[in-house]
Amino acid sequence: MRTLRTLLGLAGLFACGQAAAIVDMESLHLGAPKPGFSGRLEFAAAGSSGNSETGSVELGTRLQWHRAPWTNYLLLDGAYGESRGKADTEKYFVHARHIHAIIPRLDWELFVQGEHDRFARLNFRGLAGGGLRTHLYEREDSGMVLLGTGAFYSAERISGGYSDAGTYDTTRGNLYLVLKFAVSPNTTLLSSTYYQPDLADGADYRALEQAALQVKITKALALKLSLHVTHDSRPPLSVRSTDTSYKAGISWAF
Repeated sequence: MRTLRTLLGLAGLFACGQAAAIVDMESLHLGAPKPGFSGRLEFAAAGSSGNSETGSVELGTRLQWHRAPWTNYLLLDGAYGESRGKADTEKYFVHARHIHAIIPRLDWELFVQGEHDRFARLNFRGLAGGGLRTHLYEREDSGMVLLGTGAFYSAERISGGYSDAGTYDTTRGNLYLVLKFAVSPNTTLLSSTYYQPDLADGADYRALEQAALQVKITKALALKLSLHVTHDSRPPLSVRSTDTSYKAGISWAF
């Protein structure tokens, strides 16, 4: 646990000095930020000792540059965890996106992404794509509904130890629905649902649900509870098709 304790200590210093929660993709779809440069720093940690020795830490940030009619986003996220002195979580995520308003309620977007998840046997996945998104409903006091359509090219390296190790590439469709509901002036429910079928084989698909409850503590500080569910219809050997995680953290906007 020495490595994890060091990371937790560094994370604690980072949180005390700058703040923090978990980077979520729905943050890309909640309306344009304020003009110029702004962002969010996020942090979450958990641990136990005694009969069970576990610990995990996750750090992330979201940066954006907005100048109508466009917005550029950069998301960075990393997580590490140990159980009984052995690593059981090790992953990172990088995502960059350009969103450009065409007409009111209709945007086009381009994105690139890189990710690694050691315990899902994902050595590396890189993808690039784009599409359109439409604002089906949007009111600042009550919420919004967004529908996005598009496609992306993906290349990934599956780590060794099994017969399916190797490099794979595919082109997938990208459909998503984003819901935001204001429960009160300080409390918001969020949901982002993604469906990504292989365009050459519809039986090969991936799905993702990200749900969150966000409660503002101050204008800049918020408590965030999040639930992530991912499903891969054809996961690598030894990897489960459905993965569920839930987290609690704090977030500081600047």
